[in-house]
Amino acid sequence: MTPTRSSGAARDAAGAEGDLAAQSRNGTSEQADTAAESRDRAADLRDADGTDRDTSATERDKTAGRRDHLADRRDRSAELRDFEAGGRDEWVAEPGALGHTLPEDGRPTSPDWFEEYRRQLAAARGAAASDREHASGDRAAAAGERECARVDRVAAGRDRESGSAQRFLSHDDRRSASDDRNSAASGRTHADNDRADALADRGSAARDRHHASLDELTGAYTRGAGFVELNREIARSRRIAESLVVAFVDVDHLKHINDTDGHGAGDHALIRVAEALRATLRSYDLVVRYGGDEFFAVLTGLDLATANERFKQVALKLAATSPAVSISLGLAELRSGDTATLLVARADDAMYRSRGRRVIPGDRASGLL
Repeated sequence: MTPTRSSGAARDAAGAEGDLAAQSRNGTSEQADTAAESRDRAADLRDADGTDRDTSATERDKTAGRRDHLADRRDRSAELRDFEAGGRDEWVAEPGALGHTLPEDGRPTSPDWFEEYRRQLAAARGAAASDREHASGDRAAAAGERECARVDRVAAGRDRESGSAQRFLSHDDRRSASDDRNSAASGRTHADNDRADALADRGSAARDRHHASLDELTGAYTRGAGFVELNREIARSRRIAESLVVAFVDVDHLKHINDTDGHGAGDHALIRVAEALRATLRSYDLVVRYGGDEFFAVLTGLDLATANERFKQVALKLAATSPAVSISLGLAELRSGDTATLLVARADDAMYRSRGRRVIPGDRASGLL
């Protein structure tokens, strides 16, 4: 029995270890899932940054295009102003060359008129130079915007590469988490199997203990196992304030039967008595082989008179199945302060005081204290 119990305990321990391992693996898988989610969020943020940078680069390209367009317009304006200034210079150098009308003598009559005209020409050339300077600034700004756009696109590409790497790592984390969960499930299956084996071992151990606690010949409890059960019944009866009676039974003249008819006949008599006790008493009444030719039985919830009536039925059963076999009986009811040993001893003493009188129907005083 001991190896079986040890095996059951070992399998329970293995089941508990399997559960702990499964819990640890689940914790690891949850951490891996959390890491995967964090990496996915980081990848999303980097993708968003890349998209923003691409958008910024596109806007900068548009701004650069607008500035280039403005620079072209300013260049054209400068060219027009230069052209106009050149025409005026020619007109001043050769009056009437451009079809303009001058005074009758072909010369401006007032020196101030020429000075004013020259100032206008200088202003036109200054405006043209300013337009060209602005156009150059616009083109430089456009080039700067395009360079920023290029840098943004490079950064966006890096962000996307980083996001892709993060997603790859998160995929590995989830796969690792899945493997851990599968391993945890397998561990729990093994733990369940270990527990099932432990339960089977305990069931087998219980059956072994039960068989070991039974007398091989009669099937009644052995003396040691019987006293264990009697102590339990005494504790239960006291707990619920229920009466309890112990009956001490002796098989009459067993030695004479052994000596006359052989030990086989004596064994047969013991078997018949045990069968009559089990067949007539209640299924939960305890029947114990005390030793040799003696038994004791434990009847709960009955008083002495009712217990005696039960044993009259045992006597009737024996008379019907084995007329040559008889018993002597002693009864003792549980009292305050009784131990199992003392209670059985009082029943044994009652049996000895009534010895020589067979328990038969109508013998109301047989074995009663």
